[in-house]
Amino acid sequence: MSNKQEDILVLLITNESKIEQLYKMFMTEFTSHQTLWSRLAAKKRYQVESLKDLSLRLDCHKLFKMHEYSSRILNYVGDFIDEQINRLKQGKIFLHDALIVTLRLEQSLKENNSWAALEPKHEDVSRFFKRLNYQTEQHVNLLFKVCDRVPACQIG
Repeated sequence: MSNKQEDILVLLITNESKIEQLYKMFMTEFTSHQTLWSRLAAKKRYQVESLKDLSLRLDCHKLFKMHEYSSRILNYVGDFIDEQINRLKQGKIFLHDALIVTLRLEQSLKENNSWAALEPKHEDVSRFFKRLNYQTEQHVNLLFKVCDRVPACQIG
C-alpha cells in the first residue's frame, strides 16, 4: 500500500475498528471483565467515528506530515490484531492473555506515541490525537491495576 494520506487514514480507521471488534469479543468471552472491555470498545467506537468525521471535514492531503514507515507500522499493528482475533476464535486466548494483549495494544500506542508519529498538520487533528494519548494513558493505568488482581497476568 502506498503512503498516501487517504491510505493512512483508512488504516487508522481500520485498525481502531479491529481493536473495537477484538475488545467486544473479549467482552463476550471473558464476562468477569465485561465492563472493562465494554468501556474500551466504546472508546474505540468513538475514536473511529471521530476519525471518520475528521476525514470528511478536513482535506486529507493536509492532515499529516508523511513518513516512509507510516503505513508499514499501521499494517504491522493490523496484522497483530488479526492474529489475536484468530487466536481467540481458536480458543487459544485465556483471560490473562486477553488482558496482556489489551495492555500491549494500549501501551504500544502510548509508548511509541503512535498518534504523534504521524505529525498532524491541522489543529483539530492535533487536539484529537492529544486527547487520544491522554485516554490511552488512562487505559494503560487501569489495565495495570486489573492485571495486578488477575493470577497469571504477568507483565514484562
